[in-house]
Amino acid sequence: MEMYGIPAPRMDWDSANLPEAWRRFKQQAELMFSGPLREKEEPDKCSYLLLWIGEKGRDVYDTWTLTADEAQKLKTYYDKYAAYITPKSNLIYARYRFHEKVQANDESFEHSVTDLKLLVKDCGYPNSDEMVRDRIVFATNSPRVRKKLLSQGAELTLEKAIDIARSHELAQTQLKEMTTAKDFTKLDVVHAVNSGRAHINTQKIKNKRTENVTDAQAHTAPEKRVLLKPEGKYNTSHFVSTPLHHQREEPEQSQEYLSRVEQLSREHPTEGDLPRPEVLAEKAWSLMKFSRELKLEAVELFEAALKQEPHRAEWRSSQVIGIASAHKHDRDGVDQEVLKKMQEAHENDPENLYLSAVCLIQRQLHGESVEEEMNDLANRIIPTANSSYSGIKPVIRFYRQIKQENIAIFWAEAALERHPESRYVIRCAALCYKWRILFTKDEASQRRLLDKAMFLQKQVIQLYPHSALVKEMDLADLYSKSEINRAEEMYKSLLQRNMEPSDKQVLYNRYAKYLLNTKQNQRKAIKYFKKAVRIDYDSFFRDNSIENLCN
Repeated sequence: MEMYGIPAPRMDWDSANLPEAWRRFKQQAELMFSGPLREKEEPDKCSYLLLWIGEKGRDVYDTWTLTADEAQKLKTYYDKYAAYITPKSNLIYARYRFHEKVQANDESFEHSVTDLKLLVKDCGYPNSDEMVRDRIVFATNSPRVRKKLLSQGAELTLEKAIDIARSHELAQTQLKEMTTAKDFTKLDVVHAVNSGRAHINTQKIKNKRTENVTDAQAHTAPEKRVLLKPEGKYNTSHFVSTPLHHQREEPEQSQEYLSRVEQLSREHPTEGDLPRPEVLAEKAWSLMKFSRELKLEAVELFEAALKQEPHRAEWRSSQVIGIASAHKHDRDGVDQEVLKKMQEAHENDPENLYLSAVCLIQRQLHGESVEEEMNDLANRIIPTANSSYSGIKPVIRFYRQIKQENIAIFWAEAALERHPESRYVIRCAALCYKWRILFTKDEASQRRLLDKAMFLQKQVIQLYPHSALVKEMDLADLYSKSEINRAEEMYKSLLQRNMEPSDKQVLYNRYAKYLLNTKQNQRKAIKYFKKAVRIDYDSFFRDNSIENLCN
């Protein structure tokens, strides 16, 4: 049974872990009751719950004796089903699962500790905090974290263990700010904003930009930065440190990359000045998740690795994917030479469906008609769409690019049907519905889709609680289509939140665009664009704020 195009909750009575199956079922039911069914009365919600709980659940319901008042309250059903299911849990099996839990190499600490806290609930330990604390020590994938935790001795508490692991993870994933030459427009606008000038002479800025390019620069500067020759000596500390939380597409897959690099460095010791190619490639894959500049640095690292082992097709594929990703906002795509490199990489790695999708996007940007090929490719990708490198993200971006958001939704729904519990697929689906609502003007269909768009967005926020800032802003923008006061409240709440300067910059830019486009308040929008520019951190959001101030 579906409602508003959303699959109904379903209780898995055959699960080996009934308490966990009940937790997931209840969570999805509550999302339905607070989303599409929020207008329903509580007795109606009780009826929906009985429909969703399945035949086994209704058999259990038939054994209860309820008063008329109890039968109309959701709490009654939640409490009684929980009481029925709890004795069914297998204590020994629950403890086995808890002690088998270790942090995977590509798993964030937050995800790992959340799993531990959920698993320990079914173990019946008298002091669950102590057990989780011990498990953090034994299960961490970082030897450095384990050493720090053990050094605390008897003073180590669960709170302190979590704080140490979080601090280590944050320190490892922060990147040092790259010093790159700044656009003259950027410098002039920043100076104007910081000096309090009300007006900015954009023509003067444009002239100044042209005048300050020397003949030598004009002759040697390429139109696009594609492949950079590695310079200097590489070592395992060659990383940069600037908070980039808001720019991470898949933050949970970028965690602890330095630990992996350190491990590889031990396995493949350096001979001479240049590290082993495995170390260079590992660093490159880690940087691929971050900003445009760091993706281009990853391209350099892959080039250095390939000079030592040119036969590694997977490194060449990742390199050209990095180039395409760094230029994904370029309307004309990469140049012909790079496109040729991409096609050659694809010929040597034909089973890489992500690369296949990226190549099709670039061919479309160069004027080819590739929709039929993309449809065929999407069918091949759906079975493995729950992987972040399956290719589903470039597929839906392709349809967004050609203004076919409905087809993007079609493929996202197909992926959701195949992988209903994949948070990555849910994230992709939320993105498609957001595009459909915010970037098309078909108001009749928007009203039908808005509920599902907000429902999915809320799911993503719940599934990615530690990197949800952008999604919270997306949700506010969705609310602006039907409940403008709610949208305003959400933005004001975010503005009062303590956050890092880089995140503040994102928020100021997004709020300014909301003020400009939705509230039609140009004066206030300019105020927040200036706030974004004043934060001394180079990013897309600062550049975009400068653009808006120049226009």
